[in-house]
Amino acid sequence: MGKSTETFGSMVLRRRKELGMTQSDLAQKVGVQPNYIVYLEKGERKPSDRTVLRMADALGIDRADLYLAANPELRDFLKISDSNEVQLAEMPSGLQALADDPVLREKLAITDAEIDAVQGVRMRGRVTSAAQYAALILNMRWIFA
Repeated sequence: MGKSTETFGSMVLRRRKELGMTQSDLAQKVGVQPNYIVYLEKGERKPSDRTVLRMADALGIDRADLYLAANPELRDFLKISDSNEVQLAEMPSGLQALADDPVLREKLAITDAEIDAVQGVRMRGRVTSAAQYAALILNMRWIFA
């Protein structure tokens, strides 16, 4: 199974076995109970963002890949294809306003690359202003850091 379609549980199980770790070993490194690892590997529980990041670090998995596996709905939301390419759309007016606001961009250190990355996000009318797009970029920085 390719990493774009592999489930969170299967990624964790596969990598844990590759490393020769037990569920108890992984639980200790992540700071959770061993039975929680069982539930995650079976897909019976959804991990918190914090657990995903700790698990990625403990298993040596790219944080973004594991986060997308734990939140598969983000592939559609971020318009990421199975080949992990972001499909760009026309820049929404709120994002254009952010791109054209040097004061806000400098204050928040928002780069052209971040503007380009957010351009591919389909927000369905929820994010419309420059300030909302700035908040989205700051949240994405934290999630994918």
